[in-house]
Amino acid sequence: MRENRNLSSILNQNLLQNQNLSQMTMERVLRRYIGRKSSCEFYIDDELIKKTGILTDVGADYITLTSINNPDEILISDLENLKFIKIS
Repeated sequence: MRENRNLSSILNQNLLQNQNLSQMTMERVLRRYIGRKSSCEFYIDDELIKKTGILTDVGADYITLTSINNPDEILISDLENLKFIKIS
């Protein structure tokens, strides 16, 4: 079973591997984890809302999560509202 890691630990690991993160965008970082289970927290109307699913697409300003239990249920959100993401 894969160890749960959050985006912060992933970025720290990349720093240790001497990658130049100043040149990496959020899109490039997240694209590496397409197909993985992700728990996202979005800040909407002064409230943190948590959504979990499979990260299925990442664009320059959006992410797409597909429901684990219902593959026909898709959530698309802009990156502006995304505050935290935990990838397992």
